[in-house]
Amino acid sequence: MSAEFGPSVPFPHIGDNVTTCMRKGLEPSPAIYDPLGPVDPVKRDNLLQHLKPHEEIPHGEAHEDIEFYRILITPRPWPIKEYGWLIENHIAAYIRVLIQRSKQDPSPFLSKRVAFIDSWFLQSWVHDYKEFEAKPEMVKFKGSGYEGLANGLIPTYIQTKLRWFTYVDHLYGVLNTGGNHWVGFHVDLHKEKVDCYDSIVGEQTLESELRMLNFFRPLTGMIPAILNALIPDDIRVPTKKKFVFRRRTKRIVPQNNLRGDCGVYALKFVECLALGVAFDGISDENIQGLRMKMAADVFDEGNCSLVSRYVRYSSDKPQTIPQNRKIFNKSADSSS
Repeated sequence: MSAEFGPSVPFPHIGDNVTTCMRKGLEPSPAIYDPLGPVDPVKRDNLLQHLKPHEEIPHGEAHEDIEFYRILITPRPWPIKEYGWLIENHIAAYIRVLIQRSKQDPSPFLSKRVAFIDSWFLQSWVHDYKEFEAKPEMVKFKGSGYEGLANGLIPTYIQTKLRWFTYVDHLYGVLNTGGNHWVGFHVDLHKEKVDCYDSIVGEQTLESELRMLNFFRPLTGMIPAILNALIPDDIRVPTKKKFVFRRRTKRIVPQNNLRGDCGVYALKFVECLALGVAFDGISDENIQGLRMKMAADVFDEGNCSLVSRYVRYSSDKPQTIPQNRKIFNKSADSSS
């Protein structure tokens, strides 16, 4: 690997028997891959070749497609403060890579009964919660984007067509908390619980736990309502109970002590959870290699144009992201 993008880093790997890094009691899919292994050299070289004609352009000033990948792969020390912080585009791109992989047969994940929440839709979902909290009856789920999401029809160009609860047991995604921090989450639809995986836990107090719970209320409060509205009563008994929330501890979740990589951590958390793989290898020591691997995978599996194809969904209709939106824009959707 070019010194410009950091050294190659050794990773723990799944190994020949495909069980070395599996979580206890879980059986791997026959199509499992190593989410923490070294970047594919062909994918890496293709990405670097794509970026090479633009290497003389100062960081932060190239076309958004180029900045997208530069933000991911530029090693520390960053040329601009907070340059390497992931924004919504990065989260959405990798989540869509995971959605596409979930459609493979056989699926590389623990089962076909998993779904990844589209990040653009989740952004609108969080916004809708304010109205839902004030007047739940004002937020309609049938005939809206929520019905499409719960039936595997969003994103529209990589539909899984798997209905929640009936054909999906587990939801995975990445949530922005506080405007500058990303956390991963896992929703168990049958056990009615939401687990948060946070790479920067800090000191755990009642106040900090309540603050994180408040960020997750759109999920703990609205998922039961979505299921009540969209899943037939003979399949699931309606309930007014909210889902239980749990923020996993530092003992379980690797911590980003360098700061600035929480988006990468969160995405790798949900990928490993869906695969059934332990978090060993998600660390500050390996973060530059993970960044390069993620960028190369998006470039390869996103047909080099995921950035320009994003669609953000409101509760009832899609909104196209403006094409002139600058990738390098440290606004409220920046990552810590």
